[in-house]
Amino acid sequence: MKILARHLTIDMYKCKASCFGSAQELMSKLEILNTMNQEMPDGHIAVMVVFPEGHMTFHAFPELRYVSADTFLCQQTAAPELLFNSFRRYFKPEKTKTTLLRRGDFGEVK
Repeated sequence: MKILARHLTIDMYKCKASCFGSAQELMSKLEILNTMNQEMPDGHIAVMVVFPEGHMTFHAFPELRYVSADTFLCQQTAAPELLFNSFRRYFKPEKTKTTLLRRGDFGEVK
């Protein structure tokens, strides 16, 4: 075992305004165990999704056309980039920033 999981963070800027409707359409392609969503007092939407391979959280700020997401997949060979590509196709941002973390990297522990 080299790592326990892969953790991808995503920042998407200047997303297409019409894409801030329902999160249901985006999540319809995943095997979902549980979801939680809440519209916050400042108007942004927070969503947490738990599925067999891990979990994902995202915050959508319609007035800023900004979305941030964290995807944690509990498999060495996981490909969180596939979820990111779905998000990018859905929100159509002009600019994105991603960071991929290798969680539980026991190969580097001394």
